[in-house]
Amino acid sequence: MPNPAPLSLEIHDVAFGGKGVARHEGKVYFVPFTIPGEKITARVLRQKKNFAEAELIKVESPSPDRVEPPCPYFSECGGCSYQHITYARQLQIKAAQVEQTLRRVGRMETVPMRPIVAAPQPYGYRNRIRVHSEGGVTGFFAQDAHVLVDIEQCLLAVPEVNRALKRLRDTPGAGGGLFAARAGWRTIFRADESGGGGAAGRDGAHGRSRKGSARRCL
Repeated sequence: MPNPAPLSLEIHDVAFGGKGVARHEGKVYFVPFTIPGEKITARVLRQKKNFAEAELIKVESPSPDRVEPPCPYFSECGGCSYQHITYARQLQIKAAQVEQTLRRVGRMETVPMRPIVAAPQPYGYRNRIRVHSEGGVTGFFAQDAHVLVDIEQCLLAVPEVNRALKRLRDTPGAGGGLFAARAGWRTIFRADESGGGGAAGRDGAHGRSRKGSARRCL
């Protein structure tokens, strides 16, 4: 089956989860890595009855809120969806999503919204991450796919967590023998908020917690 012809679309909204929303000939299109107001060229990946999933080919008319994502894994890793947007615009988009959800699901005619309190730092704040390991690759799953993206560090994580991740990657068998474990195993890193270190836990392929030495001090 030949590839569908590229489409010219204009993004008018961002859906919950971060994908841009466009309408063309009565159909809704979801396109990741886009911003409201942008004119883009996209290619349809999956057709559904009432909507379609598309991939971004080119931004023809970029938004003034578009920035270079600071994370080198952003376009592949499925962990983040908004890094291409200024933080101030991200807050506006997420506030609108909350309001729309309360109107649609909560059936609220008016939604009193207080101003969002911005995070003091948008990166380097998470004290817990979960990485997966399979086929010698350790990282997070890709966008919309059960494919692992090899990750050396996560910009969202606190330094203690990234140091633990580096030790895991540098030392086969560290973190409870992650690299020796069967495919599909994952390790959870959690930093102590008091600054006194952290812990790593290991779960099985189906989410069953290991007993015994599943946790260790870092």
